[in-house]
Amino acid sequence: MRFSDITSRLLGATVAWTLAVTLLLSGPGSAAPEAQAPAPGSATLPPEAADAAREALQRAEVAMSGAPVGASDTVESPTLALADLLVAYPELSVQQRRQADRLLARPTDSSKEEPLKWGGSPESPNSPDCGPRVCVHWTDTGDDAPSAIDENFDGIPDWVRTTLTEVEAVWDFEVGTLGYRAPASDGTLGNKGGDDTDGLFDVYLGNLGPEALFGYCAPEELVSGQSWLAYGYCVLDNDYAEFPLGPLPSLKVTAAHEFFHAIQFNYDVGEDNWFKEATATWMEERVADSVNDNRG
Repeated sequence: MRFSDITSRLLGATVAWTLAVTLLLSGPGSAAPEAQAPAPGSATLPPEAADAAREALQRAEVAMSGAPVGASDTVESPTLALADLLVAYPELSVQQRRQADRLLARPTDSSKEEPLKWGGSPESPNSPDCGPRVCVHWTDTGDDAPSAIDENFDGIPDWVRTTLTEVEAVWDFEVGTLGYRAPASDGTLGNKGGDDTDGLFDVYLGNLGPEALFGYCAPEELVSGQSWLAYGYCVLDNDYAEFPLGPLPSLKVTAAHEFFHAIQFNYDVGEDNWFKEATATWMEERVADSVNDNRG
């Protein structure tokens, strides 16, 4: 979700009624779309598939490059670009797949140095901080580190605990109250040892504000045996100091928006981007109605 993404915000406002009708007809527990669409890389793809896959890779490279908004007409939300990249993955060459793996990798991958990664900074010894369903990961060093303020001296920075509380609350509402599927489990990915974090949803904190980016979610891999369902992780800003709404309102609305993208990945990672973004924007109003970020 980018700060100046006016187009997607307008879409979010204009499709609300259409969305409501669609949800009433299909419901959160509707059949998985993988049974209705051809698998990526199948014979039904057009001859231009290789060119389309190459374009998806280029778009993801730009989206993850940290280029300031407005620097290029092709700059877009990393969430949408990475979803398209995962769908295009079967059509990529071996070399292109290496590039894709680098872009889809988690911030903790020490070999990645894009601005939207941690650039080799180690994960904090006290990370992750986990709740019943969510783990928040952070680093103590570099620009991606959150404030070290820890008022109760429990070894967990206050902003880390605040982030965990907000994402768990979003899960309660979007999955528990509204009845949508939970994000697909990533198994043991994100673990630092032990079994207590197996399968929990991973959120990473990073310094995204300078890129005018509130946060993003990456569909890391397809669920085993599925063609259109994917698991992944989210990255949220480490302080939201750069945004006019203030830290907590910005976190609330971003968690609502980006977590819904993670839910979408467990329905159809290849769904049209306008629909993914519009419905995630609609979810902001369901979770944090008073924030009204999409009117900005």
